[in-house]
Amino acid sequence: MRSLLDLNPDQNASVDDTTLDGLKSNVRDETQIGRQNNVYYGYTYRYVMPQVASYKFVSAQGNSSAGTCAATGAPKASYISVDRSASAAPALIMGEYCDSDDAHPEKGRVGALPIDDATGLLRSTNGVVSATGAFYLPRDLTQGAARYNGMYYFNRSWTTHSGSLRRATVSGGRLVDYGANITNAVGPEDLSFEHGQGVPGGGTQYLWSLTEHRMDSTDPTCTDPGSPCGRVIYAHRVTDILARP
Repeated sequence: MRSLLDLNPDQNASVDDTTLDGLKSNVRDETQIGRQNNVYYGYTYRYVMPQVASYKFVSAQGNSSAGTCAATGAPKASYISVDRSASAAPALIMGEYCDSDDAHPEKGRVGALPIDDATGLLRSTNGVVSATGAFYLPRDLTQGAARYNGMYYFNRSWTTHSGSLRRATVSGGRLVDYGANITNAVGPEDLSFEHGQGVPGGGTQYLWSLTEHRMDSTDPTCTDPGSPCGRVIYAHRVTDILARP
C-alpha cells in the first residue's frame, strides 16, 4: 500500500504526467498495463498498486483450469483479507474461486496465514510460512472471504444476477454454513472487515465489498431489479448481518 501510484494527478487524461521517479504515465491506453518502455500504464485507471514482492507455494499447483479446482496441491490465490480480531495474532485469509461441475466437484479451499505485525510480512520459519488453519469451502463460486472472531463471511457470485453473502463457522473440524443466504450486489468480490478497534469505546463494525461488472446498459442479461449492474463499493453493518437468521 506504500507504493500506490497516482498516474493522473492533474486529472487531465490527455496529458501524460510525470511520476515521482521521473517516468511518464498514460491513462488512455486500454491495451497495456504496468511499466512498459519506461511509461506506466494502468489500463485507464488513475491509481495503481504495483507488485513489489511475492510468495511462492512450496507444493505444486494442483489446479489445471481457470474455473474448476482440485482438492490437492497448491491452491489458487483468488482473494485475500486480514483478520485482526486477535490483535496479537493477525492473519491473512486466502481462498480459492472455483466453479464446480460434475467432473470437478471441488468447491475450493480457504486458509489462514500468520502475519508478523512488527514487519507486516507473513510470519515464517526458515523462510517457509505455514498455514494456521485450512478448510474446504462449503459453497462454490466464492469470490471473497473475511474472518472475525471465528465467523467466516463469504461473497458468492452468480453471473449478472444478485450475489449472496454467506456465513460459516468451524464445527467438527470443518466449515459449515451458519444461517441463511443474504442477497447482495451483482458480482460481489473481495471482503474487508472494518473492526473499529481504533475508535474509543469501539466503533461501528462494517463488512465492506465491491463489485466487478462494468456498467453496460446494452447488456440484456443485466436486468436484476435488486442491485445495480455496475461497479459499486458498499458495506453491511455487521450487527445487521449477525442478527439475520
